[in-house]
Amino acid sequence: MVRPNSKKTSNEKIPQKPHILIIDDEVDAVELLSLILSKNGFTTEKMYKADEARILLDTTDRLPDLIVLDVKLPGTDGIEFCKELQKKPRYQNIPVILVSAMCFENDIELGFAAGAKDYILKPWSNLDLVERIRNQVSLNTSH
Repeated sequence: MVRPNSKKTSNEKIPQKPHILIIDDEVDAVELLSLILSKNGFTTEKMYKADEARILLDTTDRLPDLIVLDVKLPGTDGIEFCKELQKKPRYQNIPVILVSAMCFENDIELGFAAGAKDYILKPWSNLDLVERIRNQVSLNTSH
């Protein structure tokens, strides 16, 4: 009598949790957002400057599924970094959500003109933020 092999022999990959890169110079904001996202089924990577994130993106094998990017950053600001990402084919398809306390229409228009998929005002609603991130990840993975 031949026993069936109990090991799975399929080549199916186990789906990975969506991976979010958080870039904000406010340590508390990064830690809070990372905690919220982790509790909602995401993995996160934390950066505090666009210049550090650029190095990470250029050297990583696994690109993030989405980037949450603060507008006001030391060195390269979020708007400029978003524009930079849009110019490089390797990063063009990564959705960027800008977060900022800058709430004037002109600020928001600049964010969308830079290539951001969404613009969320600080302080954010945790539920709203998670849903908007899920939406962008879902839209991006369905293509």
